Amino acid sequence: MNEIMLNDILKIPHNEVQDYKIRFMVSNGIDEPLVTMSRNFNWLLNWISWKSDKDDLSRPRVISLVRYYTVSYEQWVFAGIYEVSKKPNFYEIKNNVGYDLTPVSEYQSLIGRLIVEYKNTTQQLKRNAESILDDIKVVEILKKPYKGVEFNGYNNINVTFQELEVIIKNNVDEWKRKLENITGIYMLSDRNTGKRYIGSAYGQEGIWQRWSNYIYTQNGGNKELLKLKNDYIRENFNFTLLEWFAIGTDTDYIISRESYWKNVMMSNGKYGYNDN
Repeated sequence: MNEIMLNDILKIPHNEVQDYKIRFMVSNGIDEPLVTMSRNFNWLLNWISWKSDKDDLSRPRVISLVRYYTVSYEQWVFAGIYEVSKKPNFYEIKNNVGYDLTPVSEYQSLIGRLIVEYKNTTQQLKRNAESILDDIKVVEILKKPYKGVEFNGYNNINVTFQELEVIIKNNVDEWKRKLENITGIYMLSDRNTGKRYIGSAYGQEGIWQRWSNYIYTQNGGNKELLKLKNDYIRENFNFTLLEWFAIGTDTDYIISRESYWKNVMMSNGKYGYNDN
């Protein structure tokens, strides 16, 4: 079967390709553009139109591709094609939004759905389209725009705070159905320090409700986490499910399992954030 290439979908005429830049978007060390795209698309537009001290988008149009890092560092999610114009004070702008973007409407339905593959072998993230467009391969077109990490079973939950934020705030149906019907023991991991926090949801409070509390407060009301800045938690914490039980499971049993995991993970000493 012949491969389908990106321009088989976009159909940019050969004599117009030189009017396009391709912008590959990867983590800036704090945020993932894939998560940003799912949380607030306007923030992603600011990311696309950001400039350094150079004219980063020096052509009339830009094709934006966001790294599909949850699947492969060589796969990208299509984030639109835009007409590019410089802001009036463009030459005074450094490290800020320097361009106005106007979406090209014919490609809007593909945003968040078109998945492509390309191995960018250079550190340059803004490429001239004529040099690489014919090498970008279509992987698939999703039925719906990407809305976060897929649910792959209770045994495989390990999501960053920002990934969980996308799931919770978008009320992603499969995640909500799975998590609101279970109680259990969970762990928050600080990727920066290695410290852990062990918590539990019991009674009629499901994991979905408990984790939602973290997303909207950052700290979940936990004594030691209250000492941390909210941005630090958002940027450095992961959520993992350790054990899960049906709603209505005996509360004393769940609390005993929580104590067990605190001891195993040593989360109530110098290695953790539990205060008991």
